[in-house]
Amino acid sequence: MCMHCSQMCDNCKPADMRAFQCEACGKTSILNREDCLLALGYWKLPSLPDDSPDPSAAQRYACRTCGADLSGVIKPAILPKECHYAGILCGYPCGRYSRKRTETGAPCRKQILARTDNP
Repeated sequence: MCMHCSQMCDNCKPADMRAFQCEACGKTSILNREDCLLALGYWKLPSLPDDSPDPSAAQRYACRTCGADLSGVIKPAILPKECHYAGILCGYPCGRYSRKRTETGAPCRKQILARTDNP
C-alpha cells in the first residue's frame, strides 16, 4: 500500500474517485465510486414514494459543466476483469486484479460481482 493514498489511484484498492471527459463539452468531471456503480447498473436509482424513479438521481452521473449524461463514457472506461486476487469477475476492478492473493493478504472489501446480463 502507498504511503499517501490518493482517491484517484486504484493500484491497491478500487479508486474512490474517477475522472471522465464529457463527449459533449470536453470538460472533465470527477465522479465518486457510488455514482459510477449507479451508472453501470450495479445499484438502483432511488425511487419516489409512488415507486417512480427519481428524475434528479440521474444527475448524479451527469457532466458537472453541461449536464450531459456520462453513462456512455463510464461504461467503456470501467470494464469487468477477472480478479485473481479475489477470485471473481469484478465489476469495478483495481490494480490488484492481476496479482494472486497471499496467505497474509487481506480480502478485497470493495469487490463488486460483475453483471453477467447486459443492462
